[in-house]
Amino acid sequence: MLTEAQRSFYYAARGLSPVVIRELEEMRLSSPSRPVSQRGLKNVIVDMKSPRNLGRRRLESVSCEFIYAMELEAFGGCHEYYTQVIPKNVVRYGKTSTAHVDFLVLRDERVELVECKPRSSLEALASRRPEEWQCRNGAWHRPAMEAWAEDRGLIYAIWTPPEPHGIYGANLTALCAAMAAASELVAAPCVAQLTKALQGRPITLEDGLAQFPRLTSAHVLCALGAGRIHGLLKSVSLDQPEHFTLFAEREQAEECEARLLESLRQSGVQPVLASRLMQATPVDYAKAHERLARVDRILAGLEPVTRRYTGHVRKVLAARQAGESPLESCLTRYVDSGRRMGQLTADQEAALDAAITRYQRDVLIRTKLQAYDHLVHACRTQGVRPPSRSTFHCRLKRRSQTKRAHTTGGHRAFHAIEEAIDPMDRTLRCPIPGLMVHVDSTKLDVRCSPDARRGLEFECPTLYVAVDSATGQVLGYSALFGAARRLALAVLVRDVLHRQGFLPRYWVADAGAEYTGAWFEQFCDYAGATRIQPPPGAPRKNSLAENALGRINAEVSHRFLGSTDPDKAGRSVTAKHKSYATACHDYRTIVAELEHYLFEDLPRTPLGKSRTSPSDEWARRAESIGTPGVIRVSNMDEFLIATSVPLTRSVKVDPVRGIRYLQRKYVSSELLRSCRTESPMEFRIDCVDQHRMYVKFRSGWVLAQTADGLRRGPLSTLDKLFEAAADGAFRSAAAKQRDAIRLDRTLRNEAANRAAQATKHLEPQLDSTSDEEAKQAERAAESKSISWTEPGVPLLPFELEGEGAP
Repeated sequence: MLTEAQRSFYYAARGLSPVVIRELEEMRLSSPSRPVSQRGLKNVIVDMKSPRNLGRRRLESVSCEFIYAMELEAFGGCHEYYTQVIPKNVVRYGKTSTAHVDFLVLRDERVELVECKPRSSLEALASRRPEEWQCRNGAWHRPAMEAWAEDRGLIYAIWTPPEPHGIYGANLTALCAAMAAASELVAAPCVAQLTKALQGRPITLEDGLAQFPRLTSAHVLCALGAGRIHGLLKSVSLDQPEHFTLFAEREQAEECEARLLESLRQSGVQPVLASRLMQATPVDYAKAHERLARVDRILAGLEPVTRRYTGHVRKVLAARQAGESPLESCLTRYVDSGRRMGQLTADQEAALDAAITRYQRDVLIRTKLQAYDHLVHACRTQGVRPPSRSTFHCRLKRRSQTKRAHTTGGHRAFHAIEEAIDPMDRTLRCPIPGLMVHVDSTKLDVRCSPDARRGLEFECPTLYVAVDSATGQVLGYSALFGAARRLALAVLVRDVLHRQGFLPRYWVADAGAEYTGAWFEQFCDYAGATRIQPPPGAPRKNSLAENALGRINAEVSHRFLGSTDPDKAGRSVTAKHKSYATACHDYRTIVAELEHYLFEDLPRTPLGKSRTSPSDEWARRAESIGTPGVIRVSNMDEFLIATSVPLTRSVKVDPVRGIRYLQRKYVSSELLRSCRTESPMEFRIDCVDQHRMYVKFRSGWVLAQTADGLRRGPLSTLDKLFEAAADGAFRSAAAKQRDAIRLDRTLRNEAANRAAQATKHLEPQLDSTSDEEAKQAERAAESKSISWTEPGVPLLPFELEGEGAP
């Protein structure tokens, strides 16, 4: 990252004019020129922590832009880069306009504008705009942008990811994470020993780790990023150390890489068939055998030669003489029989196309029959014979159904019928265990309430899980009552660190408010983590966490009393099986069963086609390549503050009594001492222990606790979490009870005051009636003489009950 002074010297060293410098500064300061969105329905947004830029960069493609950004981070060659810049005054199509470019890169020797596009996208753009996107000698060009950049002494380039890109992207995630965690490892003596050994011959990663005891995979990754050694990052995954070869020379590694990539590409190329036998239909193939058998009988003299078979006999003899297959010369062409041109006129074709387009885009057309009725009406209006329903359905099948699904059902329906991705275009999972985690939440399908206060009617618990990308093993979880919120996510982060001893560097999570909010963004800044956001309504993009949650509800929650699953059976279920009547499992029971299932059952259960369980796969990968690049927490106090939840409401600090918040008083000597000279800037409540609060001053953070904090300190984390979950409901119930008691006490006091004769002169003040009514009541009281011995007149302000009552 360059400072302002360094950037000025950099521009001057490149020989750029003041006008160009101002244009570059305008592009740099306005980056990103447009918000990164998921309008493409398939875009996977990446919010990346960039060590090279000392900040965050948002990218809208995990398979293209993210790979290029990781290249810049890992292999250097640039001072800094900016995303989504907007060059102005570009001459295109005879007009002056603006354009959007993915990257502005300040390299060591030049300034580059880089557009990142896969080859398939470039080919589609070239078919629509051949004058703007051109391919010459295998290289892609954009003449208008190249001319604009050349006039200003800049370089415009189009970057395409390698094909296939999955292995390269997965390896780069591990490489960038290792360099961000411990880039100084490149200077270790074991790296020098490895470099010297590679001068003699290439060595596989497995042999290198075995030959040099102090060498780890983190050393190798840092050496690859620094250019000390070279490897097959684009063609061999790091989780195959027995095949990942290391080289001393870049040219040798690139040559080997090119051959392996070509081999991978050829393995995914569709077959090109030249033989007619391989393309023949079953009917043509069977008839060819019958025709060849008759030709053989004719040649053997068993049947006479006919005029129809004379040509077939000559073809068979010529094929045998040339050493070719005689069966191919006997193939029939029944498959070509039938109509060879369409029977619909141009008007019918236009009406048919308009009806299908309207059916795809109009949500008010509910069924295909209704769409066909619109077609019939349109054709009759134009005086054209309408096509048949079978023709309409046949043409409708040829169109993609995704547009109709998105019109009627939105993102979720669109992704539900989305076509599977070609394996050559897939993004692979991270090869390093613990480096990337998939996070998701769901309502735990059990309604429960604590035994102590069943009347509070708690909601269903919300369950968060974090699943490792490489092995499918659950790294941590949290289950709290109420809706999804950042408090539960903070507890999940702490649980992952408590169980694993480290934090993942890449977090795959959807667009929930707790993931996209300011709190999680600040936590990622503190930890140096990168967040990856799949498109909305696409559970397959986060399938590891989605499947884990589905299995939990199917194999755990629905086996409990209190499950809502029996309710789905309808009226056939009796009342005693209803969820609201059988909610008898408390928070401890649910959590205990979840603990057993998540960390004992799931790790030992192989998933899908996998032959090994998640725990076995974790052990294998950890033993072979370790866990380089994960986030290690060195200062636990900083971590506790980062995972505490900020207070949204304003809080005042009394310099004598401390902080009063939610009927609790938070105080400490450090807090009172800091309040005398400074004003508080931020307040945070601990996500586990609600009796701890962190307050930020200019001089630093201080801790404040309640009077009950000392007594509740020895409690388990589970008890503290339950108290935090139940705190709001208990305070609400207590407030209602206090209001009821206060109202009852007020009524008793008023009745006592009215019954006491010593306060007779105060009755007009106590009475809420009008003045005239008060005077009438006073005259009636004076006209009546009250005898203290008259039965029925109470001597006390309340009546006595029981045997001693009169």
